[in-house]
Amino acid sequence: MKSRYLSLFILLFSTLILATPRHVENQLIYRTKDPGFFARILGSGRSASVIIGAKGGQKKQLSLGKPSTLSLSSRSSDNTDTYLWDLPEGTDLDLAEEELLKGSNVGWVQKNYLYELTYIPDDTDIAKQWYLDSVNAYGAWDYTTGSEDVVIAIIDSGVQLDHPDLVGNLWTNPLINSGVDSDGNEYDQDLNGWDFGDNDNNPSDSYNHGTSVAGMAAAQTDNGTGIAGIAFQATILPVKVMNKNLEMTSLTISSGVHYAIEKAVDVINLSLGGAISGDYLMAKSIAAAIEADIIVVAAAGNVSGGDSSNIDDIGYVPATYPDVLTVSGSDDSGNFDAELSYYGESVDIMAPGRSVYTTSYEASYVVTSGTSFSSPLVAGAAALLKAYSPGASRAEIVSALTLSATDKGPNGYDIYSGYGLLNIEKALSYIDHGPIIKFDAALSTYFSRDKAIDVSITDTQGVSENSLEMSAQLSGSSTVTSLNITDDSLSFNGETLTLAASFLDTLPDPAGTVIFKVKAADISGEISEKTLTLTELSSFKLFGPYGSNSPILNAPNPFDPTQEKTYFSFEMTQEADIEIDLYALNLHRVQSIYNGTLAAGYHDDLYWNGRDESGDIVPNGVYILIAKAECDGETIIKRQRVAVLRK
Repeated sequence: MKSRYLSLFILLFSTLILATPRHVENQLIYRTKDPGFFARILGSGRSASVIIGAKGGQKKQLSLGKPSTLSLSSRSSDNTDTYLWDLPEGTDLDLAEEELLKGSNVGWVQKNYLYELTYIPDDTDIAKQWYLDSVNAYGAWDYTTGSEDVVIAIIDSGVQLDHPDLVGNLWTNPLINSGVDSDGNEYDQDLNGWDFGDNDNNPSDSYNHGTSVAGMAAAQTDNGTGIAGIAFQATILPVKVMNKNLEMTSLTISSGVHYAIEKAVDVINLSLGGAISGDYLMAKSIAAAIEADIIVVAAAGNVSGGDSSNIDDIGYVPATYPDVLTVSGSDDSGNFDAELSYYGESVDIMAPGRSVYTTSYEASYVVTSGTSFSSPLVAGAAALLKAYSPGASRAEIVSALTLSATDKGPNGYDIYSGYGLLNIEKALSYIDHGPIIKFDAALSTYFSRDKAIDVSITDTQGVSENSLEMSAQLSGSSTVTSLNITDDSLSFNGETLTLAASFLDTLPDPAGTVIFKVKAADISGEISEKTLTLTELSSFKLFGPYGSNSPILNAPNPFDPTQEKTYFSFEMTQEADIEIDLYALNLHRVQSIYNGTLAAGYHDDLYWNGRDESGDIVPNGVYILIAKAECDGETIIKRQRVAVLRK
């Protein structure tokens, strides 16, 4: 139970001596206090480039995707910028950290820590999937088998994309059509997820671990092959955070968490961890997921070459972070396995982890052990509850799982099994259940007035037509407009009620952003509601990364053309012809940055190298960026100051 923030530090025990956490050589990550800051003068009077650059270091901005949805600053109150520094071989990172922290504008500095997967290989041949009875999965399936609308992000070594027991449940990007990626993020052609380890669009497993984890949570069933995952109709989003050297870092894992947030997943599974003090980047990322109401499930960690350890004493993360649902491992008798699992106050629940049968690399299956596989059992259970009660919050689902657990060990809560052994069937009775509301899966961030919004409302008990409510509210307005529902807009087929919401043509011009809400109840009175936020396509806008009124930004600003480039970030609500030029203060054009057509969405890959059209570096000073965008006869012009400071 994590009712308070836990200090992350390392204690040395006589029974277990912990080595210093490993990290990527020659890299630092730091966060500034002032948004837009990159290389301004620090409080010590020395610039960041002097502190590190004097030793030959190169710097680049850390990109976690679209700032409005992915960056740490977008989900924290301090609204700051985070950067990654690549330093020369042999740099004293402790000294570099110390020097950076002398700057009054630096919030924190850390190394890019290395994490480990939490599993123990085991080739014992045992009865297959005995654990389904242990956690009452069969009884739970009488009520729900999950829903494709519930997405579980497997943040791991990847997932075998063509595994016969997983391929049918893989997430597919609905905004990639005929090879055209229109989702507006920086991850090109992310059809089935993303590989943050090697930065490409192929999240296929490189180590087998993620494939086994995914099978525990959501392998298909009734498909004539293999096993059944706990939530076997849920959707799996593969997020690979392991590189070709089989390394996972603070940066790759945190980037993966933010990608999962952007994709609006319901559950994140983290079968990984490390005894790492001061990983601010990881802590901020997990906090952002919690703030987004995502259920974050993490393994408690494994015994390796010694006695079981208390994860709170050794600072094992992410399992000890606040509001993470932390899972310890049990044996085949349902008791805490001290030879397998760590323990501690941060443990919330226990699930089988000894000799479990699951999917494996190259379309096969394996018997394996570890809290790596306890964790996805709970993640799958959380997905079942979310499918059963779509309106339930993260906190409500976590509460249902823990309060319904079968008590084990000492009476009540204990630091080994938490609240007890996972009991999925019982957990369903601890949560309210109403109709399942779905919107048209083809909808994107923007809408057009000539298209109705298709809504389906499903409940096994039947939907009460009199309970239907639809409303619309313009962003920034306190007025909520109730929408009429006419008989000719409704149709009923079995357990599903469908309707077409055609209110879009009644919105004022321009509408901007509209919040659409549907509310319904089943015949027993259980209520569900679902909200959809859309921005009108016909309301063309060009703006910066912090919302519809923010300016186009560039970073670093100021910048040194001898060492770096400055990148521009902005968003457009429609495809448009755009022209971006740099001018001197006397309005003489210095350089053309871009002239052509750009798709709707977020852009951050256009840059200026600080040179004029002849290729010469421009003098120090202030320059003016002018961006002109044309769409459907409308022209928008934005300006931004850019400073060049050559050292």
